[in-house]
Amino acid sequence: MSVWHGPLPPTRRIDFYSGQTNGSGAYTVVYPTPFPTGKIPSVQPSLTNPPTGRRFRVSASTETGFTVIVEDPVSVVVLTISVLGVGVTTVPSQAMTVVVVSQD
Repeated sequence: MSVWHGPLPPTRRIDFYSGQTNGSGAYTVVYPTPFPTGKIPSVQPSLTNPPTGRRFRVSASTETGFTVIVEDPVSVVVLTISVLGVGVTTVPSQAMTVVVVSQD
C-alpha cells in the first residue's frame, strides 16, 4: 500500500461542449464562467464522423470562449488528376465535441 505525503497535485478545470457549425462553418462557445485572466485554456475539437480530408482550426481562443472553423479542401481535376490544396470551403452543420482544459 502506498501513501502520498506531498502536496496535492493541481486540479484542472475540464469543460465539454458539443454542437454543430453554423451556416458559415463556425462553432462558437462563450464560457459560462471565464477562465482566469492570462490563462487561455487548451481547446481540443473532435469532429463527428467527418469525411476524409475534412479539417478544423481553432480560429479564436481567449479566457472567455473559442471559435472553431471547419473546412473541406477544394480540389481541381487537371488531365484526370485531382489536385488538392487550391482552396477551402467552410462546412455548415458539422457536429463536433470540444474538450477545453485549463492551463496551470
